[in-house]
Amino acid sequence: SVFFLFKPLASVMEGLDGEIRESLNILANGDWRARGTTLERLPLLVACGFLPGSVLVAVVDCCQHRDAAVRQRAVEVIGKLIPRRQAAVGTAEAVEERCRDTEWAIRLAAVDALVEVCPCGRLPNLLTVLGSRVEDSDRRVRQAALAAIARVVRAGDAGDSGSVGELLSHAVCARLKDEADEVVLAVFETLSLLVDQQLVTDDVLQAVVRTMEHKDYHIRLAAVRALGQLGVPGESFAMDLRRPVLARLADPDWRVRGAALDTLELLVPAGSAPEALLLDVVHLTRSPEWATRVAALDALGRVLGPVVHTAAEEALMSAVQDEHAHVREQALAVLCRVYPHGAAPLEARQAVLTRLDDTDRVVRQVSSQAVYRMMTPGQPSLSRPVTRA
Repeated sequence: SVFFLFKPLASVMEGLDGEIRESLNILANGDWRARGTTLERLPLLVACGFLPGSVLVAVVDCCQHRDAAVRQRAVEVIGKLIPRRQAAVGTAEAVEERCRDTEWAIRLAAVDALVEVCPCGRLPNLLTVLGSRVEDSDRRVRQAALAAIARVVRAGDAGDSGSVGELLSHAVCARLKDEADEVVLAVFETLSLLVDQQLVTDDVLQAVVRTMEHKDYHIRLAAVRALGQLGVPGESFAMDLRRPVLARLADPDWRVRGAALDTLELLVPAGSAPEALLLDVVHLTRSPEWATRVAALDALGRVLGPVVHTAAEEALMSAVQDEHAHVREQALAVLCRVYPHGAAPLEARQAVLTRLDDTDRVVRQVSSQAVYRMMTPGQPSLSRPVTRA
């Protein structure tokens, strides 16, 4: 019975051996079409654990082929099918050379493959090679290079932290000005690395702040959220970040305004806002755009402390009488938030009472809840407006 088990296995092994010999012959002597077809058949050999060094060397040699299709396929095979422990001598160097190929598709494949087959111990200038591709003429290669650098840093193969910080900072600042939106968005995916490695610099922060003026709302949104990660309350640069974030409360896109509120709350803990910043927020409550007024009122509710600034209180009282229902609704919610547990002054109570017969259903509902919470000791504050149907 054992013989019958091994006989089919022997046939399979003999077939694989013949496949290897045929593949090796074609890779060495075949034309470009045959080489390309053979490279596509190699996954079967890899899956069976049958990829001897002679075949690996032949694949590496194909990286130098005069036909671009063969070079590209060879690089892809190296990156996707050859693990680091099986990489032949010269594999990393061959792939590195393809990073400078004249064809963008080959450079793209080489950038992806380089990280797979080349730990920094085998190619000390790995980050330098990837950093040069961040300046590539093709946007897809630039985007792939950024992702590859992030993978190397996360894997702990980056080496000296000083050189890593310099490379990352340069790449971030340069590519945040990229003409391709996809590349700019890819940069924001790597910013968390700067925070993790404690490599945030003023140059990086200023580059992110400039991106908040971008024409595409996706990029403005990513920039505002990034400042919430990069800026830490109490740091020397935190004050410089508050005003550009505050300016995004007037952004035409509601998602950016919402992100600006969240980021501002991170940068300015409740009760810690300086008077100049509070007055800037109060100024926004008088904006001609009702959406900006709503966002500014929400910001007031988040940054005000136990002691309410006179200008902020006046802005809230005025907003309760606003012509737009959403503004009145937000003003009532903020009043309830800053004056809970029966601590509201007479003017605030009177302002809330005037909205009990408001023309808008939601405003009336929020007003009635505010009356109960503001005038009854021990009741929780209304942290968010009532959801509209």
